[in-house]
Amino acid sequence: MKIFFLVGLLSIGGFSLAQVKNTPIRIQEIVLKDSFLVQQIEKLIHDEINNKVDSNRFFKKGLGYINLYLLNSTDLDVLRKYCISPGISDFRESNPDEIYPLFYSYVADRMVLIYSDEFRGIADLRITETSKRRFRRKLEPFLEKTQKITAYDSVGNVKIRDKHFRPDHLWMHSGKYIYIYRDKSAQVLNEREEELKNSQK
Repeated sequence: MKIFFLVGLLSIGGFSLAQVKNTPIRIQEIVLKDSFLVQQIEKLIHDEINNKVDSNRFFKKGLGYINLYLLNSTDLDVLRKYCISPGISDFRESNPDEIYPLFYSYVADRMVLIYSDEFRGIADLRITETSKRRFRRKLEPFLEKTQKITAYDSVGNVKIRDKHFRPDHLWMHSGKYIYIYRDKSAQVLNEREEELKNSQK
């Protein structure tokens, strides 16, 4: 079931933090309604597809997803603040709940994982194991194929044997910070510009 995402509300389409204090929740699919945000996600996907610096060319191969972080801002003129970045890391059954997003969406046929410190900060949220399994299955098409690996120590003893290994990859300086202001203007900063903006406060 898709639900609409209304930034800043503590109750979303039947998802109420007061009701789930001690009850595991599901990772839910939502629809992003901020058109400027969606445009910037589409632009980031396009840029990554055409990124010739990335030797792996994951996005060109149809792999990779977008991380979307809903951030708080102390600037009273800021209505909403986001950070978006590319990702391709795997999610394991052993990962803690905090690693998983609470919501996900799709933009330009690419999965978008949505994180919010606002929700995490006011409730101890736990996610059902069934929901995590379903989420991992949905994310699978955007990840590299698994490999079988065996690692040995210096004397030849097996230290690691993994039938479903995926290497982790990080993007450097690929994040974008998006500001939506109360006067309906918008601003997009890269990571270095964001650092400069914060240093001037």
